[in-house]
Order: sequence, then C-alpha cells, then structure tokens
Amino acid sequence: ESSNIKKQNVEMMSIDKDSFFKTLSPKTIKIDVEGAEGLVIEGMQDLIAKSRPHIYIECTNAGREVTWDIMKSLNYSCFLAKNDQEEILDFNRYKSNDFIWNPNN
Repeated sequence: ESSNIKKQNVEMMSIDKDSFFKTLSPKTIKIDVEGAEGLVIEGMQDLIAKSRPHIYIECTNAGREVTWDIMKSLNYSCFLAKNDQEEILDFNRYKSNDFIWNPNN
C-alpha cells in the first residue's frame, strides 16, 4: 500500500499574541488552510474585532463550527462567495464551500 501523503510538522503562531502584528489593520483577509480555518480564526479574533475586515474563507467540516461561533460572536454575517446577496443564517447551510464574512455595524 503506497501513499502520496507526506506528513509534515508546521510551526504555528497566534497573530493576536505576536507584537509584530499589533499594528495591522487589514480591510480584507483570505483564508485557505485546508481544515485549519477554525485555528486561524481563533488566533486572530482580536485583529478581526479591531479591524473589522471582510473575510473570504474556504470552509471545511474540520473548522466550520469554531469559525461560525467566533464570527457570529464578532457580529459578522455570512454569505456564499458565489452569491453574496443571500445571507447564510443557518449553521447547517455552512458546509464545505467558499464564504464571505462581512462585518455588521
């Protein structure tokens, strides 16, 4: 049984805890991290709360619940990337796909 999958350790850091990033104020953030989106959102909650960027995210089942909970707690609305007119209000519709999270006032 052969496999083309290679396991690799990757060093992680939290943007919110690194002083180098304290002055960042992005208007847009794109996240495509193959199942680690919950960890990414978790590590940048303060930045998101402060900067209120629009976030384009590729969501997988692995990180969807954490992402949904955090983004909703930060008063964001979720839309399918391919149809940004229809808000996703039901967590059950937030499944593996590309989404845009827009800040509410």
